[in-house]
Amino acid sequence: MINSETIIKPSRAKFKNLKFLNFAAENRLNMLKPFFVASLLALSAAAAAKSRTDNFTTQRRDSIIGYNINKVPLHAACYSLPAEIFRIGIDNEQNNAVLLLRNVDENNRFYGDGELSLLNFEAGNFDWHFGVKGTEVHRTRNTIFYQSKAGTSIFNVADKKRLPASLNNFCFLGYHNDIAYDGVNAVDLKTGKQIWKHSIRNSDVPFDGLRQINDSMVAFSWAGMHVLNIKTGEGWDYKMKTTKGMGVAIAASIGIGAATGLLTPVAVVPAVRFQTGMKSNIVFDNQNIYFADKESIVCWNINTGAVLWENELPSKKTSSSELFIAGENIYLVNKGHLGNKEMGQPFIAAYNKQTGAKLFFEELGESGISSVLVQGDTCLLYNGSVCKVDLNTGKHLSLKITGGTETKWLIDPEEFFIERGASEMVSLKRQFPGSFAVQDANGAIIMYGNNNDVKARLRPDAYWTLDRRYNDSRILYHINHTLAVERNGQKIATLEPAIMDQFLGDKLYRVVDRGLQVISLPEVLAN
Repeated sequence: MINSETIIKPSRAKFKNLKFLNFAAENRLNMLKPFFVASLLALSAAAAAKSRTDNFTTQRRDSIIGYNINKVPLHAACYSLPAEIFRIGIDNEQNNAVLLLRNVDENNRFYGDGELSLLNFEAGNFDWHFGVKGTEVHRTRNTIFYQSKAGTSIFNVADKKRLPASLNNFCFLGYHNDIAYDGVNAVDLKTGKQIWKHSIRNSDVPFDGLRQINDSMVAFSWAGMHVLNIKTGEGWDYKMKTTKGMGVAIAASIGIGAATGLLTPVAVVPAVRFQTGMKSNIVFDNQNIYFADKESIVCWNINTGAVLWENELPSKKTSSSELFIAGENIYLVNKGHLGNKEMGQPFIAAYNKQTGAKLFFEELGESGISSVLVQGDTCLLYNGSVCKVDLNTGKHLSLKITGGTETKWLIDPEEFFIERGASEMVSLKRQFPGSFAVQDANGAIIMYGNNNDVKARLRPDAYWTLDRRYNDSRILYHINHTLAVERNGQKIATLEPAIMDQFLGDKLYRVVDRGLQVISLPEVLAN
């Protein structure tokens, strides 16, 4: 399940390094913030203690942030800041935000030292701040990780005091309970003490595929499948084969992705090259969890780790794959590539999700599959052509499409909207019934009819994208960084452009030029 509250907008060109450091604090499922730390060294006491009070203030004011359908201004609190936001971590319950502020030159490049600070929304000012030279900051609910060339230190959010925890090679950390796990030990970040031990570290393959199961359990792949209770360290492990070749891993981050929006896989880079990623995503359904490597697809009981069923896969044909559940079945799409390299044979296989009984196995040509979209009893696959697969029988039809040879991705027409008239908003699915759509690397959308004919071509600025649903409304995003609120086919409000947005519960936080807006959605939508 994708947690929509954690999905953030792509960074704008001017602020391509801007990141939100944490997600919805009030959402108990959203407790993990994974990342990898190359080394954890002591930051000098002098640098940590360096505080500046000269001209470092904020001012809270009421600002117009948009207009409703009747062109009545919408208002919200805006906090002006002494510099641009470079990193930000918000806790909705504590009503504060950890900010790393840096200056921007006339060429939109960050320069100079940064200022790490805690903005108190209720008080309307900074509780503390001090100068830093690094650019990496990570936050749990009550702790901050600051990383510079000199090393990394851990601080208490409330009073910026240095904490005693000493950690190495992080896999992930628990946001709400302030713990970190490195593949062997879990550490309480506030005290630095080990709270449990569960040794599964494997230096030969990447750590990745992290998924949240519930408020205490997490599943991830690391040379196999692992399920852990992060509060107690209890869990189970199952060895699998997700790589080809051998290598010795060295610590290095691969950055933040958006595969799930909730949890981000973290990997290490091998000193000796070998092929990794011969695996699927992790899928769970009720008490069962599913995962595939290059040799088999397996179903386990989540709580006990008991293998409920396992089906062999043709290892010479497998590569990276994608699992999805539809009805009573689980489907595996083998993509026929590993990264940018073609590998194996694209195919789709279906199994009864309870018994593992194979329903069908169908090969899908030679070209690698770049995207998968499920619509009812049909699965659409894109591999240069669009392949329609009947999920009941496995029968498939390949459709040649026009519109250029560049890579495209299938999109759901129900999640894209166009404007008709002054305020009407209509989805592409409604505007072009019976059609399917692809999007190219430049953001342009091409709509195709049932006869494979082109119904429409839309420039990136000609449509709105569904960001999330909020109660009976939809929040839509435009390429010009504007947000619109749609309800019952009408655009009821428009919010002016911002650099980045984050939704937490009933609040919307928007980063603007040298400022941060805090918007109450119930108040805005009530106008």
